[in-house]
Amino acid sequence: MFRISKLLVGIAVLAMALNLTVGIEKSHAYQPVDQVNSSYLEGWWRINTHQMMGQTFTPSKNRLDAIGVRASGDGTAGSLTVYLLDLEEIELMTQFNIALATHEKWLYYDFPEDIVINSVGKLHAIYITSNNNDAYWTVSLSDTYPRGNSIIDSKNDTNQDFAFVTYGYDYQAPPAEEGDPIIEEEGGETVEQTGENTSGEAAITPPAAPSQTINSPTLVIAEDVDEDNGEALKISWKASSSSDITGYKVYRSVSSNSGFVAIGTVQKNEQEYTDKTVELGRKYYYYVRSYKDKLESANSNIVQAISVDNMAPQEPKNFYLGDKGTKILNFKWSKNTEEDLAGYVLKVFKKGLDPKTEGVTEIKSFDLAKDRDKYALDFSVDTILSIDTEYDYYLLAKDASGNMSDMVKATDEPIKEDVAEPTEEQSSLFSTQNYIYAGGVLLIVALLCYLIISAVKRKKAKSISPNNTTN
Repeated sequence: MFRISKLLVGIAVLAMALNLTVGIEKSHAYQPVDQVNSSYLEGWWRINTHQMMGQTFTPSKNRLDAIGVRASGDGTAGSLTVYLLDLEEIELMTQFNIALATHEKWLYYDFPEDIVINSVGKLHAIYITSNNNDAYWTVSLSDTYPRGNSIIDSKNDTNQDFAFVTYGYDYQAPPAEEGDPIIEEEGGETVEQTGENTSGEAAITPPAAPSQTINSPTLVIAEDVDEDNGEALKISWKASSSSDITGYKVYRSVSSNSGFVAIGTVQKNEQEYTDKTVELGRKYYYYVRSYKDKLESANSNIVQAISVDNMAPQEPKNFYLGDKGTKILNFKWSKNTEEDLAGYVLKVFKKGLDPKTEGVTEIKSFDLAKDRDKYALDFSVDTILSIDTEYDYYLLAKDASGNMSDMVKATDEPIKEDVAEPTEEQSSLFSTQNYIYAGGVLLIVALLCYLIISAVKRKKAKSISPNNTTN
């Protein structure tokens, strides 16, 4: 019976892929449907109340023309942010925004430039966030899509599938035209891929043939830079055995076998270069050459790396428990300022437990939007928590790459800013010695004032004495 139901589901999906169903309302013509789930859409999940909500799928075409999801703002307009990932290469392929309607409907995004699918037949994923706390994503409450599954609270759920559709086709490059071979001339300035040369002299195009007198550097390594937002990659190598060289040139491409362009140079005593012109989540390929004047060595080994956002946001500040109602607790905090902030997570623990202790898990957690600075926990609609039970409440911030800050515990009232105590230097201003100096200065000033006043009085008395009167 299980195999028969699976077969029926497969037939239904195939029929939808051939555009034989009417469940998807297309606003205009896209490429043919590649992957789709639009059957038995009986449920929905709130997008911002769950961690990492998504749907995996397996594309069968090498180009992606458009994508669609079925969602709603539940009475409030807003937008969805959609992330498309290649799970085989562990690569963020693209992200984009879709306007969110107040009512449930299919929402589409037509890519300005079709997306290249390098891992055809391998798992990809669609993740969604929203700036609307009421937004939801429609879901099938059974396994209706056989080539993937839903992801709810960062966990695979093979019993449900979210509503989505992809439009794709197979691209075939036109045959190359015959003509004269391209001869690469020596020297001349080159156009860099992105950004500016970050060190050394301007990079030049490679010579037509590598020099046999200059040895290449060896053991080239490319790696992500720690504690950054994914804006840099570091390339390092072992020095060339040729000592009489000017330095090294670093070449980069987004393909492993073509398109390499010089992006920078370093002096011969340096064996490291930081590429600060990369895009988050994109894969780059590198090789390094030794050079002297216009002569260059052969290529080093080719290496690859993907930039990763591994910098967690700051922990939320001034997180405290505000007014308390009969069935409601009100939490407040100061907003984080990170540009890639994705939201907050409120975690509820049993009273008195240390969340950092192994084996201690939260009773419940709430995903909150990034624009929030307060949250009302309503116990009257919660089936797990009770207003009569004491809990400890913690808040953390998360960014768009999934990095999470340290948790901060809620206090009963706002934390007052500490008044800085006087430094030793400042305290010395009020020392006994300084009081004596100040007293001496005041005494001298008073004495001068007395002498001046006395002199003025004597002069005035002399000017009006009888001996100085005129008859």
